[in-house]
Order: sequence, then C-alpha cells, then structure tokens
Amino acid sequence: MPHSLLKPTLLFLASLTVISGAAISPALPQMHDAFKDLPQADLLVRLVLTIPALFIAILAPLAGLMIDRFGRKPMLIISLTLYGIAGTSGLFLDSLTHLLIARAFHGVAIAGLMPAVTTLVADYFTGEERNRFMGQQSAFMALGGMVFIIVGGWLADFSWRGPFLVYATAFLLLPVSMWVLHEPDRAAYQGAENPVMDKPFRPAVILMIYTSAFLIMGLFYMIPVQLPFYLRQDPSVNNTMVGIAIASYTATAGMLSLA
Repeated sequence: MPHSLLKPTLLFLASLTVISGAAISPALPQMHDAFKDLPQADLLVRLVLTIPALFIAILAPLAGLMIDRFGRKPMLIISLTLYGIAGTSGLFLDSLTHLLIARAFHGVAIAGLMPAVTTLVADYFTGEERNRFMGQQSAFMALGGMVFIIVGGWLADFSWRGPFLVYATAFLLLPVSMWVLHEPDRAAYQGAENPVMDKPFRPAVILMIYTSAFLIMGLFYMIPVQLPFYLRQDPSVNNTMVGIAIASYTATAGMLSLA
C-alpha cells in the first residue's frame, strides 16, 4: 500500500525543478552590482540564472540511461543531495567563477532529479490515475514555483545571496524521500513492453517537437533574465515586487494546468 505522503513528496520534488533559475531572478540586479567591476559582468551574471538549463539539456538523456541501470531512488537521492549543496553554495561563494561552476553542478543535479521523479510517477501510477496525477503535478509545479519565486524576491530585499536559501528545501525533502519513496521492482520495468516503440518513427514530428521546445524555453528564460533589470530602473520597485511580477506568469500556467 502506498505511503500517505507519497503523492505530496513527489509533488514537492517536482517543484524543485521549476525554481532552478527563476528563484534567484529578483536578485540579479544586486548581483550585477556586486560583480560590476569584472569583465563581461552583464553576461556572466545572467549566466548564473541560465547555465543550469544548459547542463540539464546536455545531461538529461544520460541521466535517463543511468536511472534504468542503477535504479530510480538511488539516482533521485544523489541528485537531491547535489541539488541542495550546489544550490545553497551562493550563500557563501564570493567568486563569480566559482558561483557559475556551482550553478553548473546545480544543473547536473536537476538533470538527474527531473527524469527520476517523472519515471517514479510512471512506475507508481497507471492509467487514468497517472494522467490525473500528471495534471496535478503540472499545476503544483507552476503554483509552487510561484511561491518560491516570491519568497526569493523577499529574501533578495535583504541580500543578493538570500534567494539561494530556497534551495535548502532539498535538505528538508531528503529524509522524507528516503523514508517515503520505494524502489520499483526492477524486473517489472525492465521487462515491460513499450508501446511507443511499435509506432513508426517520424522525423518531421520529432523536429517540430524539438523546435517548439526550443522556442518555448527561449521565451521562458527571457522574462526572469531581463525583467528584473527593467523593473529595478524604477527606484520605488523592490525585489519582492519583482518576484511577484515574475511569478505571475507561472500562476497563469498553474491555472491552465488545473483546467
């Protein structure tokens, strides 16, 4: 019988993937002020937000293979631990170079965490229950991301390092995940039939999907990367307001997911 905390745990784990960049977005102008004397500071500070996505794109396919080879739960626990360590490193790192390296490792962690959570959902649930949970997960990711972004904006009012504290959520979820989640029967999922493999391969469809994803992600990062600098041109706008502005579009996504 599934643990009563199984679904909430999976929902919170999924929400961690959303806040990989946007949570620190309100602090970007302050971070730029802290490192403005460095060459290419404009570019490098923005890379602090976007560089995890690069490593997610590169390593997620490899992570999927490792999940099948070594198991879902081990991959999730390792990724969650790295997520917390790399994510909170911004609280104490003073070098922008070191911060970028830590953010790269943060992307590595998400590349393992994201497919591990999705695969566990596919293993734990079937049929209509799975479809219903995936809809709930999409809504929770959007709405949870909204809350984390607003909290990140509030923390940025104290220091540009403040928003990195939201990544400590991983350390709270770590013992819960170890206790609640169970490794699915490996023989069952390794021997399971995959009806997708029986479908004809259509390169045009695959190209359309990748192109759409590329454009969507480009638009997705445009708002958290550029909006804080634009809004902070008004002295009356604080970081909490910036966080609310950035979070508004994730709230829209959450409401559409519920529909």
